[in-house]
Amino acid sequence: QLQPELVLRVADWDRQILTHSAAEVTADRKLVPDAPGVYIFRDATGYLYIGESSSLRQRVNQHLDRSDRKSLASYLSENGASNITIELHAFGKDSPAKDKTRRRAYESELIRSRKPKLNIAP
Repeated sequence: QLQPELVLRVADWDRQILTHSAAEVTADRKLVPDAPGVYIFRDATGYLYIGESSSLRQRVNQHLDRSDRKSLASYLSENGASNITIELHAFGKDSPAKDKTRRRAYESELIRSRKPKLNIAP
């Protein structure tokens, strides 16, 4: 069993949660922090795609311009981005989430609990 002082809770990771429409992000790319974190694409039907990146701004903009994830690219091509909301979980520079392994574990937990339609199960 882990010692209480060794347990890292996401709530202690210096996390900021921001939500913007895809249209807002497309109009002003700087709305997305240039910080490590996890991003969540969703529409009125629910969660679409969850991912992690060392640079949220770069990765979210890649998805909006032309995603390399076939399922998300197909969705955006067929439906556009006008009905999409992007939730950003941005972490501070001194956060434990600057470590990719921890971000991936957080991303995997979000995928497991929210079951986005377009992710392949980790």
